[in-house]
Amino acid sequence: MIIQKAVFLSTAVAGLLLFSTACATKRHVRASIAPVENRVGAVEKRATQSEADVDALEKQLSQTTEIASGAEREAKLAKSMATTADGKAVVADGKAVAAGLRADGANTLAEKSLTRIGEVETQFGKSIDGLYENLDNYQMSRAENITFSFNKSEL
Repeated sequence: MIIQKAVFLSTAVAGLLLFSTACATKRHVRASIAPVENRVGAVEKRATQSEADVDALEKQLSQTTEIASGAEREAKLAKSMATTADGKAVVADGKAVAAGLRADGANTLAEKSLTRIGEVETQFGKSIDGLYENLDNYQMSRAENITFSFNKSEL
C-alpha cells in the first residue's frame, strides 16, 4: 500500500509538472522567435544577392563564350588564310626558281651570242678588208651590146 501511494503521488507530481510548464506566453514566444526571424531574413538577403551574382556570372559566361567562339572562328579563318598564303608562297618560290634558271640560261645564251658576234665581226672585217683591197683591182670580163626597141625604155 505504501508503494501504491508512492506511485500515485509520483504520477500526480509528474502530471502537474508536465502540464504546468507546457504553456508559454506570447512575449516569450516573440522573444524566442525574433532572433531566428532576423537570422532567416539575413540568410534570405544573402541568398537573393547570391542569386543575382549567379545570374550576372551566367550572363558574363555566355558573353565570354560568344567572344571565345567568335575568336575561334577568326582563328580558323586566319589559319585557312595562312595555309592559302603558304601554298601561294610555295608556288611563287617554284616560279622564282624556274625564272632564275631561265635567266641563267638566257645569260649563258647571250654570252655565247656575244662570243659568236665577235667571231663573225672578225671574219666579216677580214672579208670587208679584202673586198676594199680588191675594189680597185677590177677587170672587164666581157662586153656586150644591148639594143632597145624603138621608143621604148625597157629591154
